[in-house]
Amino acid sequence: MDDIAELETRITGALDRIRAGVASATAGPAADDVRAALAEREARIAALETALDDERTANAQLAERVKVLKDRQDDTIERQRATLDGQRTSMADMQAALDRLREAEAEQRATNARLREALTQQTAEPELINRAAEAELESLRATRAADAADAAAIIAELKLLIAEEAE
Repeated sequence: MDDIAELETRITGALDRIRAGVASATAGPAADDVRAALAEREARIAALETALDDERTANAQLAERVKVLKDRQDDTIERQRATLDGQRTSMADMQAALDRLREAEAEQRATNARLREALTQQTAEPELINRAAEAELESLRATRAADAADAAAIIAELKLLIAEEAE
């Protein structure tokens, strides 16, 4: 039993020393430094979280701006493609009208040359006179078609300019 009493005394002493060590660790100047450092770190973490939230908000705003700009750019590109397609069509129409005009003028020149030759030989052929009149009429029609194609291209361009001014 003496051994039990002695062990009990030793355990009680050890527990007292542990309590004293814990009390001194939590109550001393070192504990205050730890608490201050902990509070400082918590404040820094809170500041960093606030900064992170601000950056996320700024990033979301920038992403929205980029989306708006991209949509605007896509709309502009689509309008420009439509304009280009319209201009290509107008140019093709004008080219066809000019080709028709060139053919009609070449026919008229050839017919006029034959008519001059017939007149120099003093053999006026009614068929040559009719061909010359038809060639001149076709030339006038081709000229009118070329003018109409040119006017259509100008009107299309003016409509685009007016639409751009309206925006």
